[in-house]
Amino acid sequence: MAEEITKVEELLYTTRVENVMAPDVIIAHPDATMSEIKALMREKRVTGIPIMDNDQMVGIVSMSDVIQALEEGRMDSSVREYMTKEVATVTKDTSVIEVANKLGRHGYGRIPVVDNEGRLVGIVTTGTMIRSLLHQMDESYQKKELERLHTYRASHIFSDILSQQTKVVLRYVVDDKDFTNAGKASSMIKKSLQRLGIRPPVVRRVAVAAYEAE
Repeated sequence: MAEEITKVEELLYTTRVENVMAPDVIIAHPDATMSEIKALMREKRVTGIPIMDNDQMVGIVSMSDVIQALEEGRMDSSVREYMTKEVATVTKDTSVIEVANKLGRHGYGRIPVVDNEGRLVGIVTTGTMIRSLLHQMDESYQKKELERLHTYRASHIFSDILSQQTKVVLRYVVDDKDFTNAGKASSMIKKSLQRLGIRPPVVRRVAVAAYEAE
């Protein structure tokens, strides 16, 4: 359990917004009526929509704004009368932990994502963050399981062989002063030894020695 919590914390601090945002943003014009906004939210199944005018974000409207317009009987009013004009935004390289803090601290349902020029490039919500982080954790788990399986298979490759001495020869052809392929050979040796279950300190020393030998 502690390992999983550590992984979550690592993802929260290292993952950037561009990896968890929804890039296809549903937008509306400030002249749209609240009735049109309500229909758009229902059709696209969203609860907040950035309001754009000439490629500039001039506000954002939420479901609570629609409810207010309904209660006041003003669904024919333009969205500019109900939208929030001062919109909090984040950039693509903002860390997920910072966004999570903003969402929690201010009670935002969503935060638009802009590039360095202030152009709208996405939107991030609690839902988009959770889905993306769960996906990354699942990929990480599958990768570790695959590596563990490879290591297990390789380390048991000789378990059924009956002999007084068993050797494995790893042969790589590297031309003189070909440091690029020497590095590749060193990397392949390291991976092979890891799969055979050789202790990490030994693996590191062999990998370095193989490269330095070239």
